Amino acid sequence: MKKILIAILFFILGVVLFMPKINLLYTLEGLLKQEHIELREDSLKDRWIDLNLQNALVLYDGVESLQARVLTISPWLFYNTIKAYDVEPSSTLKNMLNVKADSVSITHSLLDYKKANIEAIGDFGKIYGDVDLKQ
Repeated sequence: MKKILIAILFFILGVVLFMPKINLLYTLEGLLKQEHIELREDSLKDRWIDLNLQNALVLYDGVESLQARVLTISPWLFYNTIKAYDVEPSSTLKNMLNVKADSVSITHSLLDYKKANIEAIGDFGKIYGDVDLKQ
């Protein structure tokens, strides 16, 4: 029984380490494009357990909306996270929204697949919330 559990653990670890994370990002970008959201980055790096995007820019309907210095995507099969650091509105929206977030974290678990948790810390304080994914 112990050997079976160890084998399953190594299998899951192998899947996470050797998962084509860049291809997953391109699939995510295709899904976001259907919602008129585009993601651009200066560079991306597959760091075995996560995918790191530098100077990410989010566009909505072709308008620059948000920019983040670092965006880290961690697809771990059962528990997935997206973390963004130094998030602020783009220069076109800064006049209307002058808010800066030091960190934003979005987590999704297969145990509670109907919702995603969001946490943010910035000059506005702390925000905690959930997003219903079924609607």
